[in-house]
Amino acid sequence: TQRLPNYMKGPADMVMEIVSPESIVRDRQRKFSAYQAAGVRVYWLFEPETEEISVFRLGLARKYRKIAPDKDGTVRSAVVPKFFVRPAWVWTDPPDEFAALRELDIRIE
Repeated sequence: TQRLPNYMKGPADMVMEIVSPESIVRDRQRKFSAYQAAGVRVYWLFEPETEEISVFRLGLARKYRKIAPDKDGTVRSAVVPKFFVRPAWVWTDPPDEFAALRELDIRIE
């Protein structure tokens, strides 16, 4: 992606989608194929029904391949340095946003 004065040129580096019951086919199939064809480098799918986070990375043949999470389920970004998501941050009810921000070393002032 190239940053120009008023817009970004090219595909997004990373896209994140939250799958809802009415968007299953759209997110898992249509958008998956569209983002892959457009050259989006990484596609994250948050799936509340199964409490999974699936991450797909564009390979050399311009096809997505699924990236395995860490042993504890943590998924890491291939395009945003030091960014990761732990499943507990997302699936805990209610989510603890501040725990995530502290662990990512993000300060809100």
